[in-house]
Parts: sequence; structure tokens; C-alpha cells
Amino acid sequence: HWDRMRRIITRWLPVPSVCHPYPLRRMGVVT
Repeated sequence: HWDRMRRIITRWLPVPSVCHPYPLRRMGVVT
């Protein structure tokens, strides 16, 4: 699910790694 989630998040945020690194990590841990 992580791969699909990452793709969805990437669509929402152009630069998630730079703008929102915490939410991404949280989602990764939760899933």
C-alpha cells in the first residue's frame, strides 16, 4: 500500500519531501 499511497500523496503535493516530510513519514508508519 505504501507505493500507492506515495503516488497519491505525490499527486497532492508536488514536493512532499521538501514541503511535508513529516506527514509522509507518518502515513508510511501507519500503513
